Amino acid sequence: MGRDFVFILCYGLLYVAVSLLLARRQCPWAVYLACVAGVCGVGAALFDVHENLAILNILDTLDLNHPIDQQIINAIHAAAFLKWALSFVTAALLAVTFYGLDDWLSLIGYALTLTAVIGLAGLLYPTIISWTFLPMTVGLILLSILAVFRPQRFILEYC
Repeated sequence: MGRDFVFILCYGLLYVAVSLLLARRQCPWAVYLACVAGVCGVGAALFDVHENLAILNILDTLDLNHPIDQQIINAIHAAAFLKWALSFVTAALLAVTFYGLDDWLSLIGYALTLTAVIGLAGLLYPTIISWTFLPMTVGLILLSILAVFRPQRFILEYC
């Protein structure tokens, strides 16, 4: 479970870093959109921490003779739902960062948009949420490669 907290920190920092990239675009709306995306991304990470701590609390106090309180289960479910909802909203907002850039960077935006659309629909129809894996993976791999080898391409001087 400790590794999950490291993962949460990493994706939270990624959301903030891409939000900062979006804020640097020379568009009147970029800073506002970046702030909303950053807040949603950090919120997703915080709800993920809350979910993990609640799960750890259940595991620490698990007693076979004592049933698990339904309120705790509901709190875990609510935290998980909000984590995923905020993550998919953040992905949709941050996708804008990559539109209008070169072809490979635009592909990141499309992958994030597809992830957000499938993911938000998956909150209503949970059987499809696993379909987010492919577009999210493609988007993150391209983002990682281009961030390392062509970081200057992330900033566009116009909308």
